[in-house]
Amino acid sequence: MTKILCFSSQKGGVGKTTLTALVATHLWASGKKVMVLDCDDPQHSLHRQGHNDLDKLRKEPLLAQEFNSQGLKPYEIAASNVMQAVGLLRLLKESGTADYIFVDLPGTLNVAGVEGLSELLDLLIVPFEMEAKVFASGVETLTFHKRMNPSLPLAVVYNRVKKGESPVFMESISDYLDKMNYAYRFKTILYDRVFMKRDSSTLFPSTEGMVESFMEEFAKLEEHLNETIKG
Repeated sequence: MTKILCFSSQKGGVGKTTLTALVATHLWASGKKVMVLDCDDPQHSLHRQGHNDLDKLRKEPLLAQEFNSQGLKPYEIAASNVMQAVGLLRLLKESGTADYIFVDLPGTLNVAGVEGLSELLDLLIVPFEMEAKVFASGVETLTFHKRMNPSLPLAVVYNRVKKGESPVFMESISDYLDKMNYAYRFKTILYDRVFMKRDSSTLFPSTEGMVESFMEEFAKLEEHLNETIKG
């Protein structure tokens, strides 16, 4: 069954596009059929990244050789917008041509079609940084989607956390999120390291421990959601 996933936040620049690429590429490399709809119009940075990654293969034979050794074709990254995506996602889900479809949204909820898109999602993950404005925007994003689609599974992940960040602030955020009682909080903390952007490839999965830990937790969450649906 096709699952539609999204990293989203009302605040731009919190790493949602980087996380989309990291997770989509990891699932694709594991043998899953993956597709991405880049709806961050007009930037379409993930769509551009896909083209840039393919261009590197044409210019660097050794890199192309390494990619070909994986025995996989690149997954599709299509440029779109939120309104177009709503109709397209319905068709794609019915066709079952992909195991996972990731939607990369703009850094705002004030965009036409986002209500309808929320109703189509199977999981929404909101990245949180240890910053008051990001926290407020993240909570606003969770609240919005909970209102639009009460049955939508929601999750949060601490992203781009700097070493030495105030543990008191992180604990207060964690307590607040846990009291909301409708969003799963990933235990894996994604720290602010250079590799996070460097490994954000559409052709090669990251082998960093943080990403692998996140993916292990992601798989357990997905398994739990599947059991909940069956039950």
